[in-house]
Amino acid sequence: FGQLLLARAIAGFGIGATLPVVYSLVGDWYPARRRASATAFVTAASGAGVFVGQCLSTLVGSMDWRWPFFIIALPCATSSAMIWCLAEEPVRGGMEDGIETLSLYQSAGFHYSPVLTRRHLRALVHNRTNLLVTLQAFPGNIPWGVIIVYIHDFLVQDLGLSQHSALGAITMLAGAAFAGVLAGGFVGELLYGTSTRYLALFGGFCNIIRAVPFFILFGWKGSFGSFQHSSEGMFFLVLILGGFVATMASPCTGAMLLNVNMPETRGSVMAMYTVLDDVSKGIGTLFVSMIVKLVGGRAVAYQISLLVWVFTGIALLLAWHTYDEDEQQMRKHLDEAAMESMVIMSKQRSQLAIREYAKAAGEAHFAQRSLGVRREQLADVQRVANTSRNAHGGSSSMWASGSGGVSTAYGTISGGPRSANAAAMSTTTILPKLSSGSGSSTTRVGGLGLADKDRLHRAVRAAAEAVRAAPRARGE
Repeated sequence: FGQLLLARAIAGFGIGATLPVVYSLVGDWYPARRRASATAFVTAASGAGVFVGQCLSTLVGSMDWRWPFFIIALPCATSSAMIWCLAEEPVRGGMEDGIETLSLYQSAGFHYSPVLTRRHLRALVHNRTNLLVTLQAFPGNIPWGVIIVYIHDFLVQDLGLSQHSALGAITMLAGAAFAGVLAGGFVGELLYGTSTRYLALFGGFCNIIRAVPFFILFGWKGSFGSFQHSSEGMFFLVLILGGFVATMASPCTGAMLLNVNMPETRGSVMAMYTVLDDVSKGIGTLFVSMIVKLVGGRAVAYQISLLVWVFTGIALLLAWHTYDEDEQQMRKHLDEAAMESMVIMSKQRSQLAIREYAKAAGEAHFAQRSLGVRREQLADVQRVANTSRNAHGGSSSMWASGSGGVSTAYGTISGGPRSANAAAMSTTTILPKLSSGSGSSTTRVGGLGLADKDRLHRAVRAAAEAVRAAPRARGE
């Protein structure tokens, strides 16, 4: 039993963590006008999965109680792998209305950061629609806890149905609830397109009206007697009607929560709603067990629990006055956050551009300063060469060659710097001719790329030696 309890707790953690994320993803995959139908599909799929699992456990569990756990685990593992490999991450807030928001999330490339700020908490506290919709989960789902736990025993023990008939009745109820979720989603979507407030009105009326058929069902024996004196077909018709109406408001309340909360807080709000939903169903069984002895029977206790649907339905009707305002407020907060993010992004881009411009200006300044140093050193070389030529009466042709080599190596003042390869080749060709024809090593000098002052000094010394060697070369 301990291992089974641990496995059930782990499975509960997985389910509890999955549903809020799925609803939050629905809010990012679909725009506000389509969230009612999208939420309906998620809710209907969850209910259908629970129903299929219960039927499978009934059929396979009779052979071995371990088989249902193994069989159900296979599609769960398969769907998890498919979601991991195939599902695409939506753009957080990409389906929201608003010029600033669309510009931010679709064009500016803003990345969602899952951090609750003061703006988010303040919006949650002042959101009245959240409170009114959350009442549908707690205490609004107390009657569902009663129906899920006690409906089978009530049909068999109180109304006298056989096990087979009771299972058929529960199947009809589940099928009607499945159809009601889908129908409620599409009706809510049509009403939202007409006016956003109609979504709250539709959900409130459905939550109030659904108490009527179940009130009749729980009081069937007291009002109409046993099935020997009443129509069994009429009973099943009321049961189907009750299951259909009871779930029509579910996708509407889910869509309302998605529409009035910011993308950053939707997952948290849906998680809170899911937790309160489960707590409410658990309290429902405790509530009925406590009042059975006080009211004189289970049927009356079941009927009293249905009054919770009436009160919470009235509370949802009040959202007529708050829903539109809270939805507009959410869009306002979202646009403000988008504008702040765009300002931050603009500042970052401006700072980056300033750094790039400063770097380019520094490189240009260094290059200009380096070029000025080279031109001053070239002037010094020319003055030294002129002094040596005047002192030794050097050949004008040889000096032309020498000064031409140096000028070629460093670039003329008027013509600007030449390429490094051309300068090096000129220096390599000219300087040996100035060195008395001996096979001495040549000095390879670059143009604008020369950054080492020692190379310039060696070039100056080589030019001076070439000029002094010119008389010896002429005498030979």
